[in-house]
Amino acid sequence: MATLLCSICGQQPEVPVVSPASGKIFEKRLIVKYIEENGTDPVTGGKLEVSQLVELSQDQDTKPIQLSLGTASLPSLLKQLQDEWDATMLNNFTLRQELKSVREELTHALFQFNNSSPNGIVCRNICLKMVRENSVRKKYPYKTSRIFIRKKRPHKYFSARTSTEVFLSARNVRKDFKKFSDLYTTYVGVSSVFPNDAACRVINRLSSELQQTRHIIATLPHGRGKNVESEVEVTDVEMHHDGEGLPGIDADLIEFFTLKSQEFSSSRKQRGKNLPEDLASVEDVKRYEEIKCHDALHSASVPGITALDLQQHMILTGGIDKTVVLFNSQTETVENVFKGNQKRVNAIRLHPNLETIVSGGQDSKIRIWLANDPDARNVINIHDQAITDVSLHPTGDHFLCTSDDSYWSLTDLNTGSPLIKIKSSDDDVSLRCGQFHPDGLIFGTGARSSIVKIWDIKEQSNVAQFPGHSDSVCAISFSENGYYLATGSLDGEVKIWDLRKLKNLKTICPYNAKQAVNALTFDQSGAYLAIGGANVQIFQVKSWNKIYQFDGHTQVVTGINFGENAKFVASSSLDKTVRIFGVGSLPCQRERIFLGMRVSGN
Repeated sequence: MATLLCSICGQQPEVPVVSPASGKIFEKRLIVKYIEENGTDPVTGGKLEVSQLVELSQDQDTKPIQLSLGTASLPSLLKQLQDEWDATMLNNFTLRQELKSVREELTHALFQFNNSSPNGIVCRNICLKMVRENSVRKKYPYKTSRIFIRKKRPHKYFSARTSTEVFLSARNVRKDFKKFSDLYTTYVGVSSVFPNDAACRVINRLSSELQQTRHIIATLPHGRGKNVESEVEVTDVEMHHDGEGLPGIDADLIEFFTLKSQEFSSSRKQRGKNLPEDLASVEDVKRYEEIKCHDALHSASVPGITALDLQQHMILTGGIDKTVVLFNSQTETVENVFKGNQKRVNAIRLHPNLETIVSGGQDSKIRIWLANDPDARNVINIHDQAITDVSLHPTGDHFLCTSDDSYWSLTDLNTGSPLIKIKSSDDDVSLRCGQFHPDGLIFGTGARSSIVKIWDIKEQSNVAQFPGHSDSVCAISFSENGYYLATGSLDGEVKIWDLRKLKNLKTICPYNAKQAVNALTFDQSGAYLAIGGANVQIFQVKSWNKIYQFDGHTQVVTGINFGENAKFVASSSLDKTVRIFGVGSLPCQRERIFLGMRVSGN
């Protein structure tokens, strides 16, 4: 009797079965796995269920050749090796099928491109045009809408929910629309003379995307789809330079801010009566030591972390390498890497819900990201120069941006729509930092002119000024108690301002040689103030005595944040590390971190 061979593994089956779809013989174990994964016959590709298999009977004395596993005798090891062999056979079978399919496609393609075939001429012309179009996109990516490149999110430029975002993307639509129309006309003209399958597929795809583009332009708000060129450029200039044309803050939003401010103020005062029971004591802070050092979050070839934010166990960093990294300190893995910035990242904020991220960079653009998506949800181009700071409103629905163009802006976080853009002074002095007050009705900004200003968000007006620094103010932080404001400057001084009396309460000089203060922050209770510059220093509020100093960074500190109840502090530096120090005795371990993987070592 002829030997039965499995059509998948090529070996004599131990339990042979026949597929009614193809009439082929298979090892039951392998064909069952294949059907569970694909639901089809391995040979014909037709639909097949396990219940349709016909098992063949064979002589019990005839045993198939067994593969020797050497001296391995443990059942678990045998099963593991058997499963691995099964997977290899299934993979080889799939590869053979794909190879056959590729050979058929190659034969068809060679026929299509035969010089004697008129259809080959058509295909070559179409491919040459597509190659030229792709080369243009690679050379001038900023002029090309992503609708024609990415199928995962085909309408990214048109997902805007406000006219502002439409203005920012309409110029790309207009240019691509004209280019695409010309290309489509050429393809249709050629295909009418020499129809073939490849050309038809290309034409159908182009036709579908062209219709989508037409529909999107036709549905632009306020009728701007009818005359994109004449309206967009004028509005873009007005909005881009002085903020005219923006919707502003309406009465409903002002009322909302006012009501929420009263709630925040009431709850803040209630919390301020007593410090949290779990708050780290002064003695605890004095015993801080470094417990973690993460030194591979950003590119080693372009070293330097420029911004840091912390929410619960999630650490957000921005770097000179143009990326934003979300790191989980509990699992010690990188959750996501956000790319898209054209230049270094200057400011970042992680929403308390851990789902939304805002970043601003040297390329003057503001980007809104979702934590689980590496592509920016919104790209806002409202400022002319670098974004210097970002601050979330206490409600979590809006954020403040400051820029080197001397303007500050307020943007709706949910829609990505800028509401207002206000110039801070008449002398074009750049703004270096900004932060909302815990109640949300005022915020502070620091300028290159060394002046600290307090702004009323309802009136969009300057209500107080604090002169006193002798150089650019580049760090600012409000205390949770609501009446202390700390500012740091390139002159190496930290000034504490009393918002009730509008005067300087204390001046701290943490560094001897007037080294710049790059970052500072109060903890959530307002009991401690951390300062970052040449090193990290922590001061006790009210007494303003230094209680801790950390010199572990080898370059200047660029960001600093307290953990919950001041149990730990995280700091970032241009030495490309994020260091965590607090109460504990864990040794510092340097780590190499990759997406979803951690490798630790001394």
